[in-house]
Amino acid sequence: MKQKITGFHQDDQGHWVADLRCGHTQHVRHDPPWQDRPWTETKSGRDQKIGAELECKKCDEPELECKKCDEPEMKSPLNITSPVTLEGSAVSLQPLRRDHAVLFWDAAKENAEDIFRWIPYSMKTPEDFRRMVEKAFAEQERGESVVFATVERASQRVIGSTRFMNTDRVNRRVEIGSTWIAPAWQRTSINTEAKYLMLRHAFEVWNCIRVELKTDTLNEKSRNAILRIGAKQEGIFRKHLITWTGRVRDTVYFSILDTEWPQVKTRLEGRLGPRSISPSAC
Repeated sequence: MKQKITGFHQDDQGHWVADLRCGHTQHVRHDPPWQDRPWTETKSGRDQKIGAELECKKCDEPELECKKCDEPEMKSPLNITSPVTLEGSAVSLQPLRRDHAVLFWDAAKENAEDIFRWIPYSMKTPEDFRRMVEKAFAEQERGESVVFATVERASQRVIGSTRFMNTDRVNRRVEIGSTWIAPAWQRTSINTEAKYLMLRHAFEVWNCIRVELKTDTLNEKSRNAILRIGAKQEGIFRKHLITWTGRVRDTVYFSILDTEWPQVKTRLEGRLGPRSISPSAC
């Protein structure tokens, strides 16, 4: 394939080499007849003739295949199977059931206003929780979410919920969100371990290349918790959502990439200790 010459240089053996627009180089070891030369002689060396071209042998070679791009997990969409249970030492993330609506209400009813202060929809009554669960099942049926009940292992008590959501199978990314925990467990290892289990599943079982997290810009507690996990803040979506109160919410986005996961994983395992590190999905 012919490529335009962008310049000439000499290699360490004194041979002239043409620099081609394609990025390759082509040795010109023997001077062709003057009329066929693609350069003009100058005191500083050889200059290209305007519009001159040379046959690039490398451009005619088949492109080298990238082994990484050939791996099945990079070519195929996410293979998400559910239901799935994620087990840690302190927490168990169990598949959503319809009877969880009542258990969620029992866990949250005394502090619902505080727990759901930053949620854009109203969560004040048992009916609100029933609708939330029905909506979650609809999302799961559409393949958008995988929803969990958060269970304290020691007591087997339902203490909250979390989910994989906004699933993008083709682009190999998911969001971890819609997370809430009853106040008595908010300053324990429960949330950290739950995030660890979900991140490990996303990156090591589903082979995601990106996991997203987001929260209300005014929710400083959530923002700091996400940063402590090891996520990086990316930016703020201004006037992103209109909440049930009519307030217009700005949303801050965070992410963890597959290339960042090993470091994040080591950091989280250091905080949690060895009991959370065993295989957890079933």
